[in-house]
Amino acid sequence: MLGFMVLAGRKNEGILRQVSDAGWEAFIPFLGRPMVWYVLNAISEVQGESPLVVVGPSFALFGKPPCQRCTFLEPKESLLENLEAGLQALPGVDEVVVATADIPLIQGDDIADFIRRCRELEVDVGYPIVKREDCEALLPTHRTYVRLREGHFSGGNLFYFRREALRRVWPFLAHVYRLRKKPLKLAPLFGWSLIVKALLGTLRIQDVERKAYRLTGLKARAIPTARAAIAVDVDKPEDYYAAERWLSQSGRFDFTYEALRQYHLRRSEKP
Repeated sequence: MLGFMVLAGRKNEGILRQVSDAGWEAFIPFLGRPMVWYVLNAISEVQGESPLVVVGPSFALFGKPPCQRCTFLEPKESLLENLEAGLQALPGVDEVVVATADIPLIQGDDIADFIRRCRELEVDVGYPIVKREDCEALLPTHRTYVRLREGHFSGGNLFYFRREALRRVWPFLAHVYRLRKKPLKLAPLFGWSLIVKALLGTLRIQDVERKAYRLTGLKARAIPTARAAIAVDVDKPEDYYAAERWLSQSGRFDFTYEALRQYHLRRSEKP
């Protein structure tokens, strides 16, 4: 069985406070709806009978969520704790798709295509990557890219994994997470040759996949995709205004007159 999880437990304490005083980033409004609403709506388009867990504040604050069989869990202190809590709330699920709450441009077709490709490759772990030109064609804002031999890529905000595979490597993930802010201790784990290749721009996608297999024994694959909405997240004001403008012009949603009026008022106040 397939299950979905949305990580929505980040407090709005960073640069996005400039655009909204919402307590949680997932609840920053886009045209009258919280950002996470758009992610849940996309999942609802492909959800079927699959359960969904949202690790974040209850959507009851904003009315009924646009999805079925949706369970909310209070967020924990760390990413791994949130992931573990989400998994415990998905009993009987052997495939899990995890999404972050900050990708409001995503659509159901993007999610369905990613799942299909992971299944076709029979991966244990799947992670989407998007070329720079595809990201900039969708939303031309500044973001971080990794230079590989195949091009410049941005990592996506969807993750696919088989539950049993994740269980086997959980101690390894916990170890890496503990060292995430200690690069000198983390680097030897992945190998200096890999790091040098990354710095020189000669690192191949295949190199990373082979290293992941040697470290974990799992079939992990980067999934190149032109579906840029998977990678275009909102983490600064520039992203917010560009994404809101895109949503207002997309024709995908029947926004209320009041939401559109408030949107244009905010736009008129910006330089």
